[in-house]
Amino acid sequence: MGAVFFTITFIPILRMHLNKHTHPLLVLMFYFACSGLCFARIQDSTTSKIIESSIIDSFLLKYKASEDTLAILQKDFDSNTRTYVVLPYLINKHCVLSIYTQFLTNAQGECFLGYLPKDEQHHRLLLHNLTASCSQKQATVTEIDSGLQWRIKAAPNSRVRVHYLIFLDSLTANNQDYYKPFPALFDKTYFILKGISLFLAPKEVGSYLEKQTMFELHWLKNPNIPQWKYANRFGNTKDIQKFHTSYDVFLNTLYCGGNADTSTKHPEFKLSNEAVDTTSGISLFTLGVFTDERHSIFIKELQRIIQAERKLWKDTTPFHYLSCLAGAGFEREQDVIAFAVHDSFFGILSDRITSINGAVKYLLSHEIMHRWIGPPQIPSESASGFGFCAIEGFTEYFARLVLLQSHSISEQEYVQEYNKAIALYHASAQKNAVADSVNTNFWKDLTIMRIPYYRGDILAHNWNAEITRHTKGKYTFADAFRSIRSTQKRITDISFAKSLKPYIGRDVMPDILRIMKKGAMAQPDKNALPFASLEWLTIPSPNDSTITVKAPQYVLRSSLLRH
Repeated sequence: MGAVFFTITFIPILRMHLNKHTHPLLVLMFYFACSGLCFARIQDSTTSKIIESSIIDSFLLKYKASEDTLAILQKDFDSNTRTYVVLPYLINKHCVLSIYTQFLTNAQGECFLGYLPKDEQHHRLLLHNLTASCSQKQATVTEIDSGLQWRIKAAPNSRVRVHYLIFLDSLTANNQDYYKPFPALFDKTYFILKGISLFLAPKEVGSYLEKQTMFELHWLKNPNIPQWKYANRFGNTKDIQKFHTSYDVFLNTLYCGGNADTSTKHPEFKLSNEAVDTTSGISLFTLGVFTDERHSIFIKELQRIIQAERKLWKDTTPFHYLSCLAGAGFEREQDVIAFAVHDSFFGILSDRITSINGAVKYLLSHEIMHRWIGPPQIPSESASGFGFCAIEGFTEYFARLVLLQSHSISEQEYVQEYNKAIALYHASAQKNAVADSVNTNFWKDLTIMRIPYYRGDILAHNWNAEITRHTKGKYTFADAFRSIRSTQKRITDISFAKSLKPYIGRDVMPDILRIMKKGAMAQPDKNALPFASLEWLTIPSPNDSTITVKAPQYVLRSSLLRH
């Protein structure tokens, strides 16, 4: 799995109660998180192709470019800007995106399209009917590499206009029973896609992914669906967006569109006593049962959490954040699922939630925290198991810590949440999974997926306690990790252990190898929480209340906030 692609490596925070009703969504979310595609049906591929072909053929027969599209295409795009024109259609409750762009041919009159890493090739499933035209010479399009890339032949050093369709089909009748808990997700037509599914890029992009490029996006209005709105993390989504970013970020960012509620706020983030950031913003894109009041509550909570996390990392860099939330028919209000990509995340939560409960707070805090903890700075897969433990376990620790420090949760709630994680860890059948098994099965087995969360979370607590003791309260694990983040472009187990040693007074590599790699149990430090004592208790298993499990648990003893 490619470490630079956030949908692959930023892992969903899964707080699901698995049963026959909710398990299908886990399957679906694994697919979504691994592929970055819009929610797709699981059905016979032959039937799928027949349905897609008939819909596309019907669309092409009726299709006529709007006057706005033709006007844009009549003028040459800026050769120094990568421009895309997007026009949405709804055909028989199917979303079809008609996209135009332009490329330059080389001295041989060729250009090659379709940059895709090997582990992202499924993204090409949505693209259909690519055509090209050139004013100087007839352009021909040839599929290569089994349809994953295209070779366009036209006049040498000429502009070639390219048009293609992104086809997103809704669920078929055969699948509706399978997804009954989630009507809000499938009764509406919309798209939630990574850029790599949406925007064609030159094949050679792989050699300059980090290069800053000017992009221009035209989001055209279709008069037949005037209610459609768009959202992404590049600021307020107006008809035209123009911005500088790298291809890596552009292609691995979430783009949302459809019949949804959207709002964009530009709150004043207080970065210090003197500095106030008025340029950063938050966009919220919601599907399902989201009243205006509920929408406003979530925007305010997002603002509060982002400000607290920026304060933790002392981050004064302006940025725009996208949160996409969908309501679902979960049986319990605390059931939530989400995953994060570049400065954005997509979450699914109960459509009965009218306030920000504990589960939603942890969801928002965890996913937003991935802005500071994740690939490419921390490679997800490592032989020692450090990658997943750091990306997910450290994120758990800091997300919970921020909520406590900002007084969003009480010490009692902190203890309850941490105790739950410890109990789940001790009750897990995979608690001793070795790093090789975690790396191989992370996206295949939910039980294994959770293990790095627990290990990294507990070790972060333990190391924080050790650092506090060793430095006599001068530094914390947050101070150490903040320094590591700011000085290391790539954080590995070796570089992390070396940088942590001055703070903790010893080498933590034995901990990493013993627990993260070899699967030994990470036991909580009795002094990890200044406001709680540690006891071994026999408690009902979090997975099955009819049986018990013996696990270390913290007992609140003080209201002093010393973290």
